[in-house]
Amino acid sequence: MKKKMIPIVFVMGLIASAASAQERAKKDWVWPEGGIAGGASNCFAANCPTDINGNATVNVQDLLAVIGAWGNCPAPCDQSTCPADVAPAGGNCTVNVQDLLAIIGAWGDCPPPPNDNCGQIEFLNQGTTAFCTINATTDGPPQPTCGFCCNDPQIHKDIWFTYGTSAVAANYWLELSTCGSPFDTKIAVYQIPGNGQCVCPVQNMNLVACNDDIGDGSACTLNSRVRFQLQNLSCYLIRVGGYNGESGPGVITSRSFQRGDECFNAIDLGQVTSVNTLIASDNNGFDGWTNGTIVTQAPCTPFNDGRDIWYKFTMGCGGNVLGGVDTCDPFTNFDTILTLYRGTCDGLIEVGCNDDSTFAPCMLNGLPRKSSVDLPNPALPGFFYVRVSGYQGATGNFKLRVGLSCIN
Repeated sequence: MKKKMIPIVFVMGLIASAASAQERAKKDWVWPEGGIAGGASNCFAANCPTDINGNATVNVQDLLAVIGAWGNCPAPCDQSTCPADVAPAGGNCTVNVQDLLAIIGAWGDCPPPPNDNCGQIEFLNQGTTAFCTINATTDGPPQPTCGFCCNDPQIHKDIWFTYGTSAVAANYWLELSTCGSPFDTKIAVYQIPGNGQCVCPVQNMNLVACNDDIGDGSACTLNSRVRFQLQNLSCYLIRVGGYNGESGPGVITSRSFQRGDECFNAIDLGQVTSVNTLIASDNNGFDGWTNGTIVTQAPCTPFNDGRDIWYKFTMGCGGNVLGGVDTCDPFTNFDTILTLYRGTCDGLIEVGCNDDSTFAPCMLNGLPRKSSVDLPNPALPGFFYVRVSGYQGATGNFKLRVGLSCIN
């Protein structure tokens, strides 16, 4: 019997149709009113101050802006009130012939950003850093393994940052986000292992993380975000650009998290079987735990529950199961809160949340202060996530128990 063959043209047509649907979705996206796209800004203020109207070119429009603002600048005489005061450097509170000559002398396209090429990297610090990709060139390779939208593997008009790590970096994860940038961004991160020195050009073998769209439906959905575990004594090259040739002003935010500090880097307890899992820890703060930034609050208390620690595990059996998660061990010495989730960190489904368990082993100084949550029955596949926090920010030592019995 002959197998019916699907024409390759038909298959390619389906692929092209899917890609075009993705592209239409991108084009149809509208930044929310009052959202991150509001207001164009001149991101050449530092390296192209004569581009008064912020269109990446010094031309007759800038010349007319100088003529229109001729004379003394209004108070307080700064860039916001007197953008045409471009000469001498820093301005002199007067728009005059010096500014006119500066425009004529800089006539033409603005220069590319100072970190335009991989060999001209800029150090990235913790927190939020402004950037500009207008007039940038593209010098990084296409990244077909990243699964970028719409059959566009390239990161266009890219700029480069570098991030170095210490000898204890492997206990931390890094999150990089372009949320707040008013254009469709892309990001890729390359690791250069060894003595912390970065070299160019990058190779695909060094790629550790990449993203086109966060895709969460929020104002940041077309911005980019990556999260990855750091390695000791390494240099990371961070490449930021745009989709389909887009560019603009933007921001990149860098945040580091100790392992277990958030859902995405939860401490993996592995597969739990009939043998109970006990792990001792604390959330006193001096060990690096911080208040939750992605899940900021346990759903079973109206009070801020402060620092949180995350664990994850899978069930080691199918069918019916009896078991639970608790902090009722005598080692636990503070008022805990437990929240149990399943699903994914970007789509958590609450299984249960408990502040004060009334089970006798969960008492603290004769009062119900420790926490316990039952596992679902029958067993479910995939990861379960446990968030440990404290009532009204309480801290201390605890032991987490995860135990189950497979019924069949």
